[in-house]
Amino acid sequence: MLIFAMPKTQKTHSTCHCHGHAKDCYYDAAVSHRRASVNSHGRYEGGGVCLNCQHNTAGINCERCAPFHYRPSGVPKEARDGCLRTFFL
Repeated sequence: MLIFAMPKTQKTHSTCHCHGHAKDCYYDAAVSHRRASVNSHGRYEGGGVCLNCQHNTAGINCERCAPFHYRPSGVPKEARDGCLRTFFL
């Protein structure tokens, strides 16, 4: 779980939920307003944005596979080797 500092107008800290695929994140008020970031309880609230998603993942919460990669059915978002390269013939 990653922790990021909130703007000075708020006195609390919050967490980013990157499904284990990023080490850093930041708070984005616009993302929070759109409810585009999922928290560790699976609710779309907060404004955490993951940075430098690893393991061929992408998205605000490293929740989807990067371009030219796919996640086989049944593989959890937290799987380090869950996003496989798509090969074109």
